[in-house]
Amino acid sequence: MEANQVSVQIDSSSGDELFYSIKQKIHPMPSIECCIYRIPKCLRILPEEAYVPKIVSLGPFHKGRDSLLAMEEHKRWYLHALLSRASVPDQCLRHFLTYIRESEGQARASYAEAVNLYSDEFVEMILLDACFAIELFYNYGRVELRNDNDPIYITSWMLSSLKHDLILLENQLPFFVLVDLFDMIRDPDKGDLHLEEYVRYFFRDVLPPTGYSTHRYNGTHINHLLDFLHVQFFPDCGLTLLESEAGGQHIECATELNNAGMKFEATHFGQSLLDISLNKDGVFQMPLIYFDETVSYLMGNLIALEQCDSRYAPLVSSYVVLLDSLIASPKDVRLLRREAIIDSFFRDDEELVLIIKQLSKGLTVSRFLFAELYRQVNCYYHTDWNRWKANLRRDYIHTMKRDYFRTPWAFISFIAATVLLFLTLTQTIFTIIS
Repeated sequence: MEANQVSVQIDSSSGDELFYSIKQKIHPMPSIECCIYRIPKCLRILPEEAYVPKIVSLGPFHKGRDSLLAMEEHKRWYLHALLSRASVPDQCLRHFLTYIRESEGQARASYAEAVNLYSDEFVEMILLDACFAIELFYNYGRVELRNDNDPIYITSWMLSSLKHDLILLENQLPFFVLVDLFDMIRDPDKGDLHLEEYVRYFFRDVLPPTGYSTHRYNGTHINHLLDFLHVQFFPDCGLTLLESEAGGQHIECATELNNAGMKFEATHFGQSLLDISLNKDGVFQMPLIYFDETVSYLMGNLIALEQCDSRYAPLVSSYVVLLDSLIASPKDVRLLRREAIIDSFFRDDEELVLIIKQLSKGLTVSRFLFAELYRQVNCYYHTDWNRWKANLRRDYIHTMKRDYFRTPWAFISFIAATVLLFLTLTQTIFTIIS
């Protein structure tokens, strides 16, 4: 045998093991029905707690985590409570299982990763998780039906933790399963609403304050709970997204724009948080938004959803890029809060600035929603006449404060002089008329 040749003996049994090992590891690419993703590290722009559930797992990605096992017993309680409302609980359970088995393929296809669970394990997981979510929404909306011993409502922290967990992209269930299971037991004669109404009510303190999007959505048009919130926050009402890189455009911060004569004004009757405009008088109009930890984490997950799935228009991403442009320092936050455009529940304005900078860090938006708005803002900002008017008005106000409003006596003298001038003018007019 030549020196550069190596003899390799293949054990047929080990070859078979390798064959089956590889066969178990390979699987086709995600289907077009895929809509629930594990967020890659490059998109985890907020602290890790913004993407990981605190107390409950929904779906396969976080199933079995030690910190979430305590809620498994609660899921069984809620399944029992839900079935007990059915006229024949055992029959209802069989119908649920039959439906989930028939929908198993579509449900599995909703996840971007292969779900390594046997069929029975997968069906049981969907049954427990879906019925837990349904009963949670239902109990929250139907207070009279709650169990007085339910820890979710007698503790001060569980409900807020659940709201956090249900907005996470990695912690989602196919929405069609929730809707179909609920419709199987919904009783309109007893006042039961559609599931979407209970979901909207559950998240009412997270949604925009004016409740922009209130019409009912067919469950087949919603992928999961996070998608539902995406539609509620940012409904696509015929918006035009231009093929324009957000990174290639720039506008000044809110304070600089205000110094150039631009006024900021809150709007209250728009259809969406995206109803943002600049009118011909230089009034920049934006709807009010509340910012707290939950909303910031929701924004982070919505951005991840848009970045993971190109079928989503980059509405949230465009909105965050705009906020990043307008807010460069705490001074900008104070200006927007004074005009009732932003309300923050963070400890200070610097923390909100930091959150917005984190949300926009490394954000790529190829179809920027506000390209035309940026053009209009820059046109107004760079018009000398607008800046001259703003400077004149600012100088006039400064002079008035310095010369007439510096002391109470100066203010009284100014008022007296104004009244005297008015009386003199009135007397002159009457003299001319007579």
